[in-house]
Amino acid sequence: MQKSQASRGLVLIKPGDQFGQLTVIQLAGTGGKVYWLCRCSCGEQVEVSTTSLRAGYKKSCGCLQASQKLQVNAGDRFGEWVLVERRENYRKKQQWLCRCSCEKQTEKVLLLQNLTRGLSKSCGCHKSKVLSWLRKKDNITHGDSRCGHYYLLYLQYRAMLGRCYYAKNASAKYYSQRGISVCDEWQGLGGYEKFKAWAVSNGWKPTLSLDRRENDGNYSPENCRWVTMLVQAGNRRKPEKKVRQ
Repeated sequence: MQKSQASRGLVLIKPGDQFGQLTVIQLAGTGGKVYWLCRCSCGEQVEVSTTSLRAGYKKSCGCLQASQKLQVNAGDRFGEWVLVERRENYRKKQQWLCRCSCEKQTEKVLLLQNLTRGLSKSCGCHKSKVLSWLRKKDNITHGDSRCGHYYLLYLQYRAMLGRCYYAKNASAKYYSQRGISVCDEWQGLGGYEKFKAWAVSNGWKPTLSLDRRENDGNYSPENCRWVTMLVQAGNRRKPEKKVRQ
């Protein structure tokens, strides 16, 4: 019975036949099913069964399905990257030559999936812009931004400002978009020094986290404290309950 099925598959398909983006090259093997070696229009080769070809289950090596999910064109923008031209696929994944929109106009070949997922946003200039913004916000002249005992304290301070004032921060919707801000005392010229003085005098340790006593309140000496991660986890804002209509 297996022989009759195999012979039937050989009769129905022959080299040169085309199914979607696939062109049959030669017989790949027979057994329970007949498999054919096919070349996709993108250049990739793949083995496909007679059933999958005849029924239309397989129309490409996989590139067709990937391209149908997201249609992009030269000139499209992802972060600071602008698509210039399509390049040869890398393991069936789309690659594009991209140009950064910064002054350097850096060009680089990137996977489309890395652009759509936000894994690559710029040539590095985006990070520089963020750091420049933060330096203007806290006026770095203290020396804690590079190394030393209070380096972790400075990172916590910078993260606090980023959550409240940097629109592209991942946590912005929980802080700046809810109206949470930092008191004037901890901002601008000398802001970090005042924050540092408060932190040291109120029990700061590298293992502790900055916590607001009132979740809807701002960052200020009156509303902030240093606690363990366990205590902070128990002080989170309760999610709003959805009311069924």
